[in-house]
Amino acid sequence: MSWRNHALFQHPLFRLGLQAFKFLLVGLPAFAIAIPFNIFLVERCYWYKPLAYALTLFLQVTVNFFFCRWLVFTPSKIKSVWRQYLEFLGVVAIFRSLDWLFYTLVVSTTNLHYIIVQCANVIIFSLAKFMLSKRAIEGREQDVEGV
Repeated sequence: MSWRNHALFQHPLFRLGLQAFKFLLVGLPAFAIAIPFNIFLVERCYWYKPLAYALTLFLQVTVNFFFCRWLVFTPSKIKSVWRQYLEFLGVVAIFRSLDWLFYTLVVSTTNLHYIIVQCANVIIFSLAKFMLSKRAIEGREQDVEGV
């Protein structure tokens, strides 16, 4: 018997944890793009920090959608890619709005460097984004599979 067939590796919580880990890993490329992009907009283009961060978040969400759809989740066979993207964008927009509000509040009222706040927000909002992103891309048919 292969170690991959062991009951632990087939347990739904283990599989969900592995999927969450992959979700965090595929977020790294978008995050790696987001940091220099935000720095570029703020320090080279002299954009207002909250506006630069809003555009950075949109870029990051779009890149994350395609990585998640390709590498993390099993895309819905019922919903079109466009519908999955719009649902993903809508779900993540809720968290990104909270992310943006927290960022703007902290950057505006403290002396914390804006990039430190940006990094902290990744940690704060990751788990909830994972669960709702999973639902947006995989759809509800995954919930009733095998019934």
